[in-house]
Amino acid sequence: MVDYSEHALRRGSDAQAAAYLECTLADGSPVFGVAIDSDVATATVKAVLSAASAAASPGR
Repeated sequence: MVDYSEHALRRGSDAQAAAYLECTLADGSPVFGVAIDSDVATATVKAVLSAASAAASPGR
């Protein structure tokens, strides 16, 4: 993981969190993941899975 960021989409206890991350693959190419969830930890895990899915996509 090269970079990670998170923030709330609005104020309040019911706000959703957005998580963004950038990873570098073994060949040096970047891949990104983004996710939104009501729980910041879940948003982070979803962002990791989003990046993994992007890395595994044919023709990326």
